Amino acid sequence: MNSNRKMQITELGLTARSYPEARAKAAKKGMELPSYKLLDRHFLKNFGSGIAKELLAHPEKGGVSQQDRDINDSITNLSIPASEVPRRAFGREGIGMVVVPKDGADGMETSGGRTWVHPQSIVVFNRMIQASHEWVPGKMHRSLGIPVAVSEEEFERLPEEEKRWLCRIAGEGVRPLVRVVDGLIRNGRRLVVAFYGAVSAFGVAGVAATAGGAEKTTGMARVHKPTRDEIKRFAGSAASAVQEIAGRVADKHLQPIRELIAAVEKL
Repeated sequence: MNSNRKMQITELGLTARSYPEARAKAAKKGMELPSYKLLDRHFLKNFGSGIAKELLAHPEKGGVSQQDRDINDSITNLSIPASEVPRRAFGREGIGMVVVPKDGADGMETSGGRTWVHPQSIVVFNRMIQASHEWVPGKMHRSLGIPVAVSEEEFERLPEEEKRWLCRIAGEGVRPLVRVVDGLIRNGRRLVVAFYGAVSAFGVAGVAATAGGAEKTTGMARVHKPTRDEIKRFAGSAASAVQEIAGRVADKHLQPIRELIAAVEKL
């Protein structure tokens, strides 16, 4: 691939409340969800929101995944069969998994009230951030792009382009990787959201699907400035997210976000 060419994301003007819904809506347009690294690059320059094709899976914070036990998310209802999880992911503290489902119907099936994810690939990584329901600073993983845990001292020494913040849930999770950029939140272009369940709606972005499952290479999408309706839609999604985590996060941390949402809704 010519390194001087960039991959293009198309924002489809659609929203979804879950990973399967986003995946299906992109497919109906003849597209697929963008890779996380492409999504990251896109929202460093553009406004909007989008869901990556990868899922982030992990045991509960401070815990380990048990061998021969499926990985289940109680909110998203996404599950990964234990038989399809690499053995090195079991019994180890501080690990996370970046999961890419197989293409089409082979990648997801609904059975017994759950949506089963059949991975095309799973990358197991170390230094999964353990603190939950807050923005935790981390360093971009060299190959995956998502933030991993570092000390405060190491974080301060990082170049700005390597700094990211992750927000995850406390329990066992199989969650979409979401980016939301509305220009209202400090460091918003570098915030990686991995705690949303089935309440908030996000924009669906896509890339042209190819027979090999690779993303089509074209020119970078133009910078998009959000309309008033889009900003208010983002505010509505943020309000839903606050409602979802209320009771698990101290009110003093949520109040500034509520005030910001209220200000945006008056626009």
